[in-house]
Amino acid sequence: MRVSASAVIALAVIACAPSPIASPLGSTPTPVASPNPIALAPNDCTYPPPASGLKTHSAALAATVTLPAGWFENTAEEGQGGAQVPFVLDLPSGTLRAPEAIWGDSLTTSATPHMAAAAEAAYTPGSGTVIARGDCTVASSPASFFESSFFGAGGGYSLYIGHGGVLVRLVILFWPETRDSTMPQVKSILGSWQWDQT
Repeated sequence: MRVSASAVIALAVIACAPSPIASPLGSTPTPVASPNPIALAPNDCTYPPPASGLKTHSAALAATVTLPAGWFENTAEEGQGGAQVPFVLDLPSGTLRAPEAIWGDSLTTSATPHMAAAAEAAYTPGSGTVIARGDCTVASSPASFFESSFFGAGGGYSLYIGHGGVLVRLVILFWPETRDSTMPQVKSILGSWQWDQT
């Protein structure tokens, strides 16, 4: 499965049920999302980084991530085919179908991650049916995401991360039957995200 350079990037979101926090002053409790290991959710996009793993750097995204076992940077796919994306991370599926993957690119814009994700989610028919959306933080930077039916039989998220006047766009693709194992790894990759020092 390929996404063209002009196509917007999609990321899935499954919101967690909020749990209240007791207020010492007796005011209304503030809802807080419980961590969800198999989905991006509001204020819940990252897990602790892998304890060990391969570090890979993307000059195009100005960031370094740590990859869990099995993941690799697919340099043969970067900038190739219809996607033309400068950064590709793959987790081979073990079958002939497409690997589970994270594709990334960036653009300079004054739009916030929330604005960009909302604009992409409103795009029709490119984004399909939006299933869920939310805002969170990656590497101390604002981020916004949504899940969409755009990816057909597979699953996917579109995630925008804002940093220094640049928006990083990530497409996260997974297969429904492997979501339980793939999404915690994806969230640990996001949790390992480190911006280049400027």
